[in-house]
Amino acid sequence: MQTQDEDRLLRASTQWQRKPKAFEVRLGDQAKQFLQRHQRQLTKNASLVDVWDQVVPAGMKPYCRLETFHGGVLTVEATPGPYMHQLQMMQRELIAELQRRCPRVSITKLRINPMKMENEE
Repeated sequence: MQTQDEDRLLRASTQWQRKPKAFEVRLGDQAKQFLQRHQRQLTKNASLVDVWDQVVPAGMKPYCRLETFHGGVLTVEATPGPYMHQLQMMQRELIAELQRRCPRVSITKLRINPMKMENEE
């Protein structure tokens, strides 16, 4: 049990600290601000995904997927084996077609990585 002196000392030691001001921010406003700040990049990425779906042959779509796009390098994951090899063989044609259809994105390189299986993580 604390004595009155201990309580007084405790209050005196923490009294100088400023209490943080409580404020509320609406989640919708935060989301709107985020989308406005990143609108250009989101639009580029959305157009890249749309063009990728059009360019990749239908038989390959289940076996490859877009992973990241950063600094002109588009990283794609593909199922190891013949699908990954076929994607590597098509690499130059894919880059040329992506650049033609989506010039604002400026893809300079296509990096193909083996697809991670669900249970590998």
